[in-house]
Amino acid sequence: MSVRGEVVESLGKGQAFELQAREVVLVGACSSDYPLQKKRTSLEFLRSIAHLRARTNTIAAVARVRSTLAFAV
Repeated sequence: MSVRGEVVESLGKGQAFELQAREVVLVGACSSDYPLQKKRTSLEFLRSIAHLRARTNTIAAVARVRSTLAFAV
């Protein structure tokens, strides 16, 4: 995606700047399996994309439990 416009000070709450787009061009389409969709993925598949592993519910829950146990010890 290519966006052309102007970065201006935001009037909205919680953000300092916003982009007022004048032109939005789709440079290339994305495949339907890139990188994670709203479907179940196996833990074996997640091993191949380690940087996104923590964004899954299962791995995030394991990390929270591990953190709580480490703090308790």
